[in-house]
Order: sequence, then structure tokens, then C-alpha cells
Amino acid sequence: MMESCEYLGNPSEYVRSHLFYPLLSAFSRSDGQFFFERKHYPAYEIVYVTEGKGRFKTGDQWTDLVEGDCLLYDMRFPHAYRADPDDPYHMLYVVFDGPDMDYYWRKWFNAPHVVLHSLLREHAIQDNLWRIVDLMSADHKDEQSLSTLLYDTLARSFGLLTDTVSSSLWQEPDALKRAKTYLDESFSTIQSVKEVADRAGFSLFYFIRQFKKHYGFTPKEYLLHKRIHLAKRLLIASSQPVNDIVACCGFSSYNTFLHAFMSIEKCSPSVFRKNWKRNSF
Repeated sequence: MMESCEYLGNPSEYVRSHLFYPLLSAFSRSDGQFFFERKHYPAYEIVYVTEGKGRFKTGDQWTDLVEGDCLLYDMRFPHAYRADPDDPYHMLYVVFDGPDMDYYWRKWFNAPHVVLHSLLREHAIQDNLWRIVDLMSADHKDEQSLSTLLYDTLARSFGLLTDTVSSSLWQEPDALKRAKTYLDESFSTIQSVKEVADRAGFSLFYFIRQFKKHYGFTPKEYLLHKRIHLAKRLLIASSQPVNDIVACCGFSSYNTFLHAFMSIEKCSPSVFRKNWKRNSF
């Protein structure tokens, strides 16, 4: 019988900036006592139940999972797993991310999580996940193949989607949607989060709570990620000096930009640009 295994990914800067990529892949054989809960993780996950049964929770809602079920969910929202005490599930799973994933997730699934029920006759998704696990176990990971398999799995999931678990978390107030649109369109020129809250007609603290509830980030975190994402695109696609990129992305100083960039990318902008050029050949 297949033993539990887990493999971590370390995608290149080019892949992080251009493609969807797996961060972790695993096969897990849980026992009847298995329970796991997490408030937030900045990524997405696909889970395929190969044997047994259990439950999955988002917010206050529990969903039953059985052999053949495929679960896809946004890990930025609170979630939990619980195995059935008498028939605990075995799971294949892949944690992944990619540029503009928030946009694509909403476009494809429009819910914090979806379940494709009992796909026992649909083997392609399970086969893809096994192939991802196998590729990630190699010393030299084929990033292009991993990304292709991930895209194919998401496309198949969207095509097979038969049961969307809707959630009020996605039913944003119109004022909040307008505030997010303003953030998306003006992130490089916005001076403060309070400016956005005022435009939405919310108090600052109410706006922060509501934004976090509906989108999984605080407005400040969302604004920062939008600016860093633009900076990465400019570092890759242009020869602009880093100081010019700082101004284009809306940062008040180079030091502020450098601190934010390194906290997210774990390297300096100059190293990021150099690594991308090396990996692009």
C-alpha cells in the first residue's frame, strides 16, 4: 500500500511571475483521529479523496467528502479537515498559486470552495495529481510540465463542475465591490487605505474587517501585493532603473519598496531581475 509522502516546490522567479505553479504535493493516509484547522494560508489547493471519507469546513459550513470527490478551495479563508473515525480518508493534494490567481479563481469557480462529487469514472484529475506528485519527487523538477499539468487539472475541474458550494462570503456589498475596483484601477496612486474607505462610505476599521472577510487580505496587504506584482512585471519586461520602478508602483521611497519586495519575494529587486534573465535562456 502506498505510504504517505510530501514534496515541496521551489519554483523559479520566471515561473512565479508567469505561470501557475505547485508549492506542495502529497499523498496522505489519515487515521480516524485526524483533524486539522487553519485560519489563513496565501495559496489554493486541490484535494482528491482516493479512499475513505471525512468532512471539510469553511466558515461554519461542513461538507461531506467521500471516495472520488475532488475539492478545490481558496486557502485564504478559514478551513478545516476531519477524517471519518471508522473509515478515514486517504487524499492526494496539491497546494498551488500563480499570478492573478484571485482573478482567475473568481472567474472560474466564483466561490471560496467547490466540490466535484464522486468522479469515480473521471480518472484524468487523479492521474494528473499523481503525475504532479511524481514530478515533484524528482531532484530536478520539470517546471513546464508541472505548470501544464496544473493548468489541465484546473481546466478539467471547471469543465466537470456540477455542484458549486455557494457562500455568502462572495456576496460582497456593492460599495465594497466599488472599493476593490478602485484599488485595482488606482493602486499605484492611492495614498492611504482611509482614502479608499471614505470612497466606499465605510469607517476605516469596518472597511478593513469587511475587505478581509470577503477577499482574504486586508486592504493594505492587497494594495502591497498589487504594487509588488507590477514591480515584478516591470523588472522582467523593461530595463527601467529600480528607482524609476519604485515611483511607478506607488512606493514612497526605495527603502519602503525594498523592504516590501524582500518580505514577499525573499530577494532584492536586482537579484530578482538577474535570476529571471538567467532562467529565461
